[in-house]
Amino acid sequence: MKHSIFALLFVLIAVMSCVHANGGAPTEAEDLPAGVALVGGQEPVPGTNTEQFFGGRGPFFRHRFRFPFGGGFRYGWRYLLGWWNTFGRPIYGPGCLFGRPIGGFFYC
Repeated sequence: MKHSIFALLFVLIAVMSCVHANGGAPTEAEDLPAGVALVGGQEPVPGTNTEQFFGGRGPFFRHRFRFPFGGGFRYGWRYLLGWWNTFGRPIYGPGCLFGRPIGGFFYC
């Protein structure tokens, strides 16, 4: 066990020592791609995100979402696809009303 942890740390350090940035950020307007402008010292726009997380262990375990069903709306849960494949499918089975994988998530 100690040897595998040591080997893993050694590989991680070796990989991280090879990582480098390709170059600095462009500082002149002519170095930028078309349609991009530098904002300089302007203040950032305050976020107006009102999304809320419901239930679960932390923000990535599951999220509540709403989907159209039978002329109205129903609520469901969004799970990480890896968690769903490991634990969710044996627990819930085919009982999901929505039941679609989209991106890295499974919507049940």
